[in-house]
Amino acid sequence: MNVGLVFGIIFAVILIGFVLFFGFNYINEMFDINCKATLGDQVIKIGEMTDKTSRLSLGAKQEYDLLIPPCVEEVCFVDYEDPSSYGNWETNSVLTRLITENKYSLMIFDKDGTFEGYEVDHLKPDYNFCVSSKKTLLLTNDGPFVAVKPA
Repeated sequence: MNVGLVFGIIFAVILIGFVLFFGFNYINEMFDINCKATLGDQVIKIGEMTDKTSRLSLGAKQEYDLLIPPCVEEVCFVDYEDPSSYGNWETNSVLTRLITENKYSLMIFDKDGTFEGYEVDHLKPDYNFCVSSKKTLLLTNDGPFVAVKPA
């Protein structure tokens, strides 16, 4: 076997290793960005459905299929006037103060331990609850707000 061919093969293997090693990080970043984009889309759609339901007649109901991307541990619907623990919603004093001060009605907890809160106009859950997988939600026009609960 030719010595130049052996060095060429070794060089190619090392080069492929570097491409895979450094490319893997970028591929993971792409999946993370896709997950965040899906999550942002769901938050926007919840806001649009809430707005649409609030413009319907009193007592009108609509269903919404909430899709939870893989980077999210759970999505929680919280009454910012009473964010106390209930069912599968667990809170602490810091989280309660954050929700109350910012009027968050939607909390999203990522698998990496971080969380984000969103103020969705007119949205108020019947009770505080969390969803960790695809779930159908029932939105009901209750006058000044739209009640949300699992269907």
